[in-house]
Amino acid sequence: MGQSILDMSFFGGDPVYTLLVFLSMILLGLSNGLWKEPVPVFGVKRLVMLRSLFVLALVLPFALFMGFSDFDAEFSLASPSFRGLLVVLLISYPGLYFFVRATQDGPTSVVVPVSTSISTVIPILVNAVYLKEFHFNLISYAGIIFLLFGLALLKFRFANGRLVYMGDAGFRFAFLSAILTGTSLAIIQNIVLMVGVPVVLISQEISIFVFSLSHLAISRWLIKPNSKNPAQAIRWSKEQFFRSWSQYAWIIGAIGILSGLAVIFRVVSHSSPLPQTTFILSFSCLVSVIFAKIYYAENLKPQQRLAVFFLISGIFIISWIGDGQLSGISLPF
Repeated sequence: MGQSILDMSFFGGDPVYTLLVFLSMILLGLSNGLWKEPVPVFGVKRLVMLRSLFVLALVLPFALFMGFSDFDAEFSLASPSFRGLLVVLLISYPGLYFFVRATQDGPTSVVVPVSTSISTVIPILVNAVYLKEFHFNLISYAGIIFLLFGLALLKFRFANGRLVYMGDAGFRFAFLSAILTGTSLAIIQNIVLMVGVPVVLISQEISIFVFSLSHLAISRWLIKPNSKNPAQAIRWSKEQFFRSWSQYAWIIGAIGILSGLAVIFRVVSHSSPLPQTTFILSFSCLVSVIFAKIYYAENLKPQQRLAVFFLISGIFIISWIGDGQLSGISLPF
């Protein structure tokens, strides 16, 4: 059954851990809300790479401090867990890339709920279908209906008695990001049990940095220097880079530091099981929407506001109120 929002047993019964969970939620929401401003200046690839440097500066010492005592001695290159970890490493960068790309095209107040809602539901559905440990009740089904209705409101509207397609506005990139991120979340639940949190943290963040750097290098080789978009031209002069860096360094640093701290607080609070993870995602989504309204002065249309309400409500209903005490997820790789 669902828990009261004041029932700290959901987070292990410790008020300190509960506080860390909520701090993780706020930090993650703020970091997701900050992407939009520097993207047109730096481009997605360069921005993700710079963000990774800040995250690694925090996560790497933390992971090394935690140690590797949880590492399973039976873990090998031929094990299902290694194949699962490999999938996570391959899709982590594309998932983040598509999310940042979506923030460039659409309002943060729409992109974050779309990406978060779908990526939250995927691991729950995988668990329900494959392990059958998550048992949907009527409230859970209502949450899914809320999500589907919210997504439909963002894509279609009635005009002159007809159903009209409303265009993209970052939706397709947010959708792709959600599919990849949700798949990663589903797999990680089991990988952590085999190799421990430090290995997953370090390998995932290093893979994001390596893939973003490689993507940037390939783009530098393929794209002509006279590209009309300076952010995509790749070949910046030192003066151009440092001028832009001096203006946006605090935002990029904030994205990386907030993201890294959100991960650390989540680990310290022991909120790695799926219910806590989806709870953090649902409320961080609300933080991003509020931040976008205040910082970017985003003014959504009434139908968009209604869609965002249904998306956030759907996530909350499924992750908090819906029935489902979940354990790790094991996938047949």
